[in-house]
Amino acid sequence: HVAPSSPSTIAGGRGYAVDTQRTVAVRQLAEKCEHRLFLSATPHNGYTESFTALLEMVDPQRFARGADLDEKALQQVAVRRLKRDLPDEGFLPRSVKALWFDPALDESDAYDKLIAFTRRRNTAVKQERGKRASDLATIILKKRFFSSPVAFASTAQAYLDARGDEGVQLPDYDDILGDEASDEEEGRAEQPELEALRMAKRAQVALTTDDIADLKELIAWGHHYDGRPDSKLDALLQLIEGELLIPGFGWGDERIVVFTEYVSTLDWMRDVLESRGLGGERLAIIDGSTDTETREEIRARFTAPPRNEPMRILLATDAAGEGIDLQTYCHRLVSFDIPFNPNRLE
Repeated sequence: HVAPSSPSTIAGGRGYAVDTQRTVAVRQLAEKCEHRLFLSATPHNGYTESFTALLEMVDPQRFARGADLDEKALQQVAVRRLKRDLPDEGFLPRSVKALWFDPALDESDAYDKLIAFTRRRNTAVKQERGKRASDLATIILKKRFFSSPVAFASTAQAYLDARGDEGVQLPDYDDILGDEASDEEEGRAEQPELEALRMAKRAQVALTTDDIADLKELIAWGHHYDGRPDSKLDALLQLIEGELLIPGFGWGDERIVVFTEYVSTLDWMRDVLESRGLGGERLAIIDGSTDTETREEIRARFTAPPRNEPMRILLATDAAGEGIDLQTYCHRLVSFDIPFNPNRLE
């Protein structure tokens, strides 16, 4: 949160990192301190200028913002410890498993229609704006599509609603994708992505009649899954029912955490789980609107002995992604969405 935000692209293709108010405040504080110790559990965002800006605050004699990184100097000031570096702490190796599923025919058809739409849009934008231009909103639509049909439908509707009015262009790539933001900062907002679409008064290039027809059809398809699972959620339900429920006995002692990037997807999962009898006292939710007291209560219940606490399933957004230990009686974590940035997944 202190590092400058992800670089935007300027003329010539060079990137620059934009200082946030936090960046400025900590730099001013660092200048008044003889000794500086920066602690973080989060990987940096992958941009050299952003990372060297942090290193310059730690030691301006060794590092300069934007300069080539001196690996030897870095080793003198940086310590990175992973769980595998702590063999005596009892951490077991992480086992990553893909949860495979076969899309239904209507899901495959909707995907094909979306890809045809995005290709057509990007071609139109390139013709009007130049060969390096693209319709940034289509990236958001793809991200939401791969999260859930209902998240896609709400985003596509916002995109469609924004197309006809005069006003500002869509924001820059990083502003739309909200790489470093979480829904915690936006309350119940869907990260800056959906808000960017709502604030945009019109698309970069006007939608054609075919574009509008395809969007309306895709929106109707997405809403068809309101209150019912798609193939991906059905695979998660099978996992929960197969590993958390004991045939003939009901709930066992196993627990599971399910992460999603989007509040709309979280609400949809909650509704479907409750309709399958997997809600009530067995289910809890943490998102950006969950206050500190409630969040701590949920954490305490989730980490209590299973014989004393019936909670078995925790649905969460990035609001529960850092600074909260949920491992006491839980070793299953499902990433329902695969973020574009692998650091965020990590």
